[in-house]
Amino acid sequence: MLAAAEKTAVLTPWNTSDPVAGAIYSALCERHGKKVQEKLDAGFVTICGLGGLGSNIAVSLARIGVGHLRLVDFDNVDWTNLNRQSYFVEHVGVKKTDALKGFLMKINPFPVSYTHLTLPTKLEV
Repeated sequence: MLAAAEKTAVLTPWNTSDPVAGAIYSALCERHGKKVQEKLDAGFVTICGLGGLGSNIAVSLARIGVGHLRLVDFDNVDWTNLNRQSYFVEHVGVKKTDALKGFLMKINPFPVSYTHLTLPTKLEV
């Protein structure tokens, strides 16, 4: 028979022997508390539009440890995006979903998932 603690154990991306994951998880738990962090780990957020608002929201959610982020956009990063969106010069010409996923993985490589969808443009339909 399983002990009560085993029955209520929450599967998180932090269940790993990686010392970096442990350090990040400890810092997040100190900031939010363990129960809140478990809720964030289980959280699922879809962000439609990765421009000035969406890209920065995605970065904030990755920093607080939201476990599942779905990124949705159809556009490529352009030079005009760099002054207000969370992209870098090396991202110019890359799909926003791909560029942002790479950046988010550098911020927090331990979420359960970062999925990204590229929607077709009107010309592709």
